[in-house]
This record gives sequence, C-alpha cells and structure tokens, in this order.
Amino acid sequence: MRHELSGFLSTNLLPPSTILNAANGLLTEYDEELKMHLAELKKLQALVQGVQDRVKATQQSIVDCQTVLSPARRLTDDVLGEIFYNCLPRHRNSLILPSDAPLLLTQVCSSWRAVALSSPRLWSRLHISFPGNMPASKREVNHRGMYSNLDLYTQRIIAAYPSVMTKRCEAVEVWLKRSGSCPLSLSLMYPLLHPVRVKQPIDGPTDDLFDTLIPFCGRWKNLELTMPYSVYSKFQAKFTLDKVPSLTHLRAYIPDRRNRPEDTTKSAIDLPLLSAPTLRSASLYLPTMGTATFSAMNNPTKMMPVWEQLTELFLYASILDTDLWRFLDACKNLVACRFIVHSRDQWGYDLAGNNPQIISTSNEDEAQEHGTIFLPHLQLFGITDDGVDKTMSSLYRSIEAPSLRHVDYRRSGFREYLNSQTDNGQPAASRASPAIAFLEMAQTIDSLAFEPRGISEPDVLTSLKKTNKLRHLALGRSSLVDDDSTHRGTSRFRLPRDNFFIEPFIVQEGASLENGDDIPLPYLETFESHMPFNVSDDDLLKFIRSRLGRAAAQSGVSRLQRVKVYFDRTSQADIAEEVRKCAEEAGQKIELDLDYGPDESITRRPLSVKFGMMERSERSWIYPDSEH
Repeated sequence: MRHELSGFLSTNLLPPSTILNAANGLLTEYDEELKMHLAELKKLQALVQGVQDRVKATQQSIVDCQTVLSPARRLTDDVLGEIFYNCLPRHRNSLILPSDAPLLLTQVCSSWRAVALSSPRLWSRLHISFPGNMPASKREVNHRGMYSNLDLYTQRIIAAYPSVMTKRCEAVEVWLKRSGSCPLSLSLMYPLLHPVRVKQPIDGPTDDLFDTLIPFCGRWKNLELTMPYSVYSKFQAKFTLDKVPSLTHLRAYIPDRRNRPEDTTKSAIDLPLLSAPTLRSASLYLPTMGTATFSAMNNPTKMMPVWEQLTELFLYASILDTDLWRFLDACKNLVACRFIVHSRDQWGYDLAGNNPQIISTSNEDEAQEHGTIFLPHLQLFGITDDGVDKTMSSLYRSIEAPSLRHVDYRRSGFREYLNSQTDNGQPAASRASPAIAFLEMAQTIDSLAFEPRGISEPDVLTSLKKTNKLRHLALGRSSLVDDDSTHRGTSRFRLPRDNFFIEPFIVQEGASLENGDDIPLPYLETFESHMPFNVSDDDLLKFIRSRLGRAAAQSGVSRLQRVKVYFDRTSQADIAEEVRKCAEEAGQKIELDLDYGPDESITRRPLSVKFGMMERSERSWIYPDSEH
C-alpha cells in the first residue's frame, strides 16, 4: 500500500478526494493481482493433488503385493486347521454363537470357511445350555418386584421353549456331524429352577435334545452335566455303560431337593457313569448327605466306581471325616484330588441325610488310628476341613505322598465356632489346628492355597513354617466354590473377616539365613490373596520391599516376582509406583496386580446359549478341579 494512504488507517477522518481517487485506482490494481495469485495457487494444488494420488496408488500397489506375498497364503490347510484349533476357548467348550470359535472362523472368507468345515477337531467340543426362566416384562412385576401375573409369565416360557429347543437340536446335530470320528467334549447345562406348571411342556423338547446326543455317545470323552437328578435320571436311562467306551472325564453337578421335611423319599441316587470302563477323572457335586458316603457310592447293586483307575477325584459334596481315608485308600493312583469334609455331629445328619440340626461337638476326643496311606503319584491335594480336629490330624499323619507339590487347605471356621460354644473346659484357641499336621505331611510342596480364616495367628504361622520350601502362596485361592456361583443356589458358611497378619513375613533388616535367623517362607516368589485382605497398604509395601533387590540379597531370601492382592476396600496409598521404583533400582521386574474393588457382573439372557454360565469368567463348571 502506498505511503499516502497509510496515515488514514489509524483514524476515522474523511480523506480528501485525491486520496479517495487514488484508493479506488489501487483497489482495481490489487484485485487483478489477487486473481493472478489464485490462478497460480490452483495450478500448484492440482500438481500436489496429482502427486498425492500417485502416492496413494503406489501405496495400494505395495499393499496388494504384500497381500499376495502374505505368509498366510503359504499355509497348508492342515497347518491352518491347527491354528484354528488353538483359537477355540480353553476355559469351556465352544458355544453355538457366531462370535465364538469355530463359527467365527467360518465368516472370514470362503477359503477359511472351507478349512473350518473340513476340520473335524474344531467341532469336537460343544456347550449346550437349556433355556432358563423367561424374564418378566414390566407389566408382569409389581412395585415389590414380585410377579403380578404368574400365569402370563408361565405362558411366555411355554410358548418360547419348544421353538428354541427345536432350533437348538438341529444346530447340535449339524455341529456333531461335522466332528467326524473325533472324541467329543460336551457340557450340558439344564436350569435348576423351573416353574412347576411348565414341567410337561419342556419334557418333550428336553428328550428330543437327549435323543440328538445319544447317537454320538460312543465318542464321548469329556462329559460335563449340570442338571437336577430328575433330569439326569432320564438322560442316563437312554444309554448303557457299554455305549460309552471312550469316556475318561466326568463332571456332574446334580443338586436334588428331595430331602425336604415333606418328602418321604430318602434314598441315595446312583451315578452309573462312575463305573464307565475307561473313566480316569471324576468331579462331582452330589445332592444329599447320604449320597456322598463311601458306602453309598461303593454299592454293588447300583454302581461300583472304578476307584483304582481314577487319577483325579474331586468331591464337592461334603463327606464325613471318618470316610475320607476310605476314599484315599481306595484311590491309590490319584494325581489330583479335592474334598469337603465335615464331622457327623457338625450338622446332625445320619447317613441318609435325616434330622438336620446343628448340635455341639461330642466326639472331639475320639480319633481313629489309620495305617499308612501311600499315594505315590499324588501331586495336588485340596481340602476344606471341618472335621474333628484329632480325627483329621491323625488322618493327615497317616498320608505319605512323596510327589505332592500343590496344596489347597482351608477351614470354613464352623468347627472353631462350635468349639467356642462348648463348655468342656478347653478353649478352642488352645487346640492345635489340623492345618499343622496337614502341612507337616506336605513339606515338599511348591505352591499352597491357604484359607487362614478360622485358624489362630500362631497356628497360621506354625503351619506356614512347615512349608519352608514354598515358592507360591495364595491366600483364599482355588476356592472350592466359584465366587459367582451363587446364582445356582450354592452357598458357603462365612465368618466375619479376620486379619492375615503379614508382619511375621516381613524380613527384618539385618536378618540373614546365613546367620541362622528364622525367616518364614525364604523361597517365596509369588504371593497372592483372593480373599478380603485386611492388611494396610503400608504393611504390604514393607513386605514387598523386604523381599526385593538389595534387601533380599542381604537376607538371602528369594526375590518376589509376582504379587496379586484383592482388597474389599478403597486404596489407602498408591504403592504401585513405590514398588516399581524399588524394582527398577534392583534391576529386576515384578508383576504387581492390586484390585481394590469387585468385578462388575454381566447379565445373561435366559434364552441365550450362554445361559447359566459363570458371569465373570464365562465358565460352565463352577469348581477349580485341578487348577492351581
């Protein structure tokens, strides 16, 4: 802009006519100059766009070449089938669901679909859920959450059930035919509660599904059943043991509500599948107190379990403390086992499950002496011990298990509660816990899942000192009932939360194994707590620091590699950063997982193929079995 115009830019004065005429002339000149610049810019933009288009085209050509050269194209069908097989879920069987393998793999492309459909192993595992109770609509529920029109609710179930089951039967048959001659792993989950008035309408479709499965029974290898005994008995009636020559693993969750006061039927059930000729592993929840006795299960007129050939036995029905040795003595080849033990007087039940009542202990001073029970192959032993203290201690001392490596021990606390209510002149706190005898038997173990509730602090410390070679300690881990199993009606007796006193396990400054100092758990590398953990964040930090880096080197203890703790409270202090810094200074890595709140549950629709599964873990079996 010319100098004569610049003076008027900072004022609102009217310029003289000479200045106005000059400005008009300059405006025309500048308009022409702008048009010239815009035209030049348009040409440059066209050039840039052309270059960008050529870049994109070249990039796409590179992608096309890489696609042609992709290693996946070089995979043979058998290798691709092996990869597909490893995509199947490991914590449960596959679901008839488009988002779950193997159905998911059939939707990628035609070649993958062809490989998936021609790989029988992909179709050898299947979970089948029977539809559950239909959700009520808002108009069927009153302000108290109760059903205001049960007839309408029942009608909806009756109307939906047959069509759903018909489609499910068709899908199951197609699925299993694709499995060729492969051994089958099946899990069946039947809802444990149904309105009485819908019994007849669902019997037919249920039988239809059973009839769909029976032609394949010769290939059953792993069978998991979750259903009432009334349904199981119909299922069992459709085949004989000679029709299941391949069955090696059986899981059966068979609750039963016949033993109510108004029910006159008290006989124990029979489970013929326990006599399957090739059975190696049995995991069982049985319905009545009488059913879980050794004599009831070892009944020649009903069933004769193949005890000696079992390598795994997991009994989640409570058995008598006097019966445990019979099971162990009969199963000489066990590799893994779990039991829940109670005393006869604890609940007041006789062998048929009669006269349920809680009474005080009466046989505390009675302890059976046993000969040595030699279990040469036993590696995992899990037990919930609510038996008589002396009886259980005597039994534990009679066990010889040289290969034992993993132990899960817990006391629900009910025995201590009963002892505290008795007036026999000896307080419960003065009795040595059977846990001491148990861990004396298990001194060679590498990992221990331990429930300290109901056990005094001195006994906890004494017990853990018996396992000085321990590398992995999990408090409350491998619980005998999954935490989200309550929707199946399963419950456990719970005492108020007790402290786990972590102070004795903090390595004190100056302590050293070389000097002969008594340091509990000197080889500990993994520490977990899966129970409400009433230990402060500061004490937990002290415990971790005392077993890291220079502190661990000076004392001679092993360095912690993993710490996983569940709290049922909010965080008191952010110790994660402190632990990270300490580990970095020591030049080591530590896996730290601190959970200060419960997981959120995921609801399941009653007609879903996932109905009845564990909400958080999506497992079909609520017990841990051989997990450790």
